[in-house]
Amino acid sequence: MESRFLNTRRQFVSGVAALGGTLGFAQHALAQDATPSSSGEWTEPDWSSDPLPFKVVERTDTTVTVETELDGTLELPADAGRIVCMYGGEDRFIALGLGDRVVSVVSFDGENPTFTSDADFNRYLTNPDMYIAPNNGQPDMEELIELAPDLIVGPTALITDEYYATLSAIAPTIRATYNPLRGSLTAWGDYFGLQDLAAAQIANLDDYATRARAEVQPVIGDQKTAVVFYMQPDVLYAILAWDSNPAIGTYVSNAYGAPFYRELGLRPTDFVENIADETGRENMQYGGLLTLSSEQMGKLDADFLFMVVASEGSRAEVTEVLQSDPVYHAIPAVENNQAYVITTEEFSGGYLATYRAIQLAVATITHRPLI
Repeated sequence: MESRFLNTRRQFVSGVAALGGTLGFAQHALAQDATPSSSGEWTEPDWSSDPLPFKVVERTDTTVTVETELDGTLELPADAGRIVCMYGGEDRFIALGLGDRVVSVVSFDGENPTFTSDADFNRYLTNPDMYIAPNNGQPDMEELIELAPDLIVGPTALITDEYYATLSAIAPTIRATYNPLRGSLTAWGDYFGLQDLAAAQIANLDDYATRARAEVQPVIGDQKTAVVFYMQPDVLYAILAWDSNPAIGTYVSNAYGAPFYRELGLRPTDFVENIADETGRENMQYGGLLTLSSEQMGKLDADFLFMVVASEGSRAEVTEVLQSDPVYHAIPAVENNQAYVITTEEFSGGYLATYRAIQLAVATITHRPLI
């Protein structure tokens, strides 16, 4: 299944690293720590309700008072018309029809938006003052001041206390996690008084995922699926199928894994999940990653394999590896021609990208589009 979207390898490597911080995972397991994988029956987790990144406690015509885990009670502008998105998160505003209020998004190559596809950027983020922040997501402070933002939004994991103080001197700033998706949409719907729209968007996604499951499950059955970031020849990251946190429950916060495991309910590989169980999912926090070498990839018991790469050039490189490297031929998906190389932009953009990823997975597995 080919994707026609492009991203640079530099953008990919930086973007994945930033995504890890955005979602809060500070740790990843190493494959050499695992015991041999075992097969057996698998039951899809009982997914918990998505946690809210913040809670609206009061709303007036001019202000919104929110409770955050990191910064306590904040009073923010109710009708923020100029929003700066640090390290992603703009898709929530797009989903709520507020894309034209976003005046800055992040870029890790200094040119292309990292967390929004080019098509979505051009269609929804239409503010004429748009500033694409370069330099690994650190905006130029003078440029930021000139934007005169009403609200700055950033992830808890990447905005330090010192940086938070600097940003707060420019405009009201909130640090909050972006995922899981439904919780974030609910919170921002409450913030802007758009609860009905947020609920409708979540219901639409639920319906789409339900229809997709009905198409996929009869075809894939109990076969196993792996999603792996290809960073460089000997650095790969497998995405865990689910995460666990005592305060939250069971969920998938990783934007690249959620479409396959949360939305479609696909079975993960024993090899990856056994390592997560042995390491302790609670130690991986939000969206843990498992580091694999190319040799360890040969142990992957995947019937379907999705290799996520940075660009069309990387696609050609990885496709050649899958075809020629005997280590990869030990993977059932490769031997059965059910290994697919896809580019990151197909998955960039959160809410809208979840639809694209679901559609891609359905078309790949069933060989027909989801109507």
